[in-house]
Amino acid sequence: MPHNESSSLIILQALLKADSDFVSGNDLAEKLGVSRVSIWGRMEQLRSQGFEFEAVTRKGYRITKKPESLNPLLAQAYLTNPEECPDLVFLTTIDSTNDHATRLLANDYEAPFFVISNQQTLGRGRMGRKWHSPPSSNLYLSFGSRPYVRPDRMQLFTLWMGVYVARHLRDWLDLDIGLKWPNDLFYNGKKLGGMLTEARVDADSLRELIFGNLVRMWDGRRGRSERRKSGFKPPARAKRDHSLSQSHLHERSESLFESIYTVGKE
Repeated sequence: MPHNESSSLIILQALLKADSDFVSGNDLAEKLGVSRVSIWGRMEQLRSQGFEFEAVTRKGYRITKKPESLNPLLAQAYLTNPEECPDLVFLTTIDSTNDHATRLLANDYEAPFFVISNQQTLGRGRMGRKWHSPPSSNLYLSFGSRPYVRPDRMQLFTLWMGVYVARHLRDWLDLDIGLKWPNDLFYNGKKLGGMLTEARVDADSLRELIFGNLVRMWDGRRGRSERRKSGFKPPARAKRDHSLSQSHLHERSESLFESIYTVGKE
């Protein structure tokens, strides 16, 4: 991670830990070994990404607003054990997270890893069906690995991945989210997301494995016209009581990554 990004990450972690309390600019400068002017510059960079801060003389800074769209630094700032999490590859837009994961594996990128994008231009599901993938409306995520296990281990892989993802969303939202064989997430008869597993198989070994996951987002605070743009009508109960938006995903990112990684490495 570039020095500027690592410094911004440390600042974000300190602000998130403080919650509604202020964090002294002097303390941040001392911790990073930089000047107060440098801290101010990092804060301006974070503001350009959608963060908003309150700054008070002799008190310091505190976060007043976080980005609405998925933000790489914020997702990483919520990781409590970043050294145990696979590499996170964040993209603004890509043809397909599964295709990008395939390219990374072909170019010897260290696995396992996650590819997360704000938009897909050529998103697809099973049988090559096109999946509408507008920006900031859904979670587009792929997990790439080199398991080197027997090919027959793949038979139930998508099912187990789906069970873990559905359980994660069910626990988070307190909604009865389930699976529809072979690869769909459903709630109250409506499709909430889908999964696509692709692999490179040798004669006796599963060499490369990619698990793609798309989950539709909604924000109960937004108006009907904005929700319609996402292509998904959320459940009535969810509209009133729950939100599953990219802005809410940040603080749950670690447990979601862990759920997928746990199955992927077994």
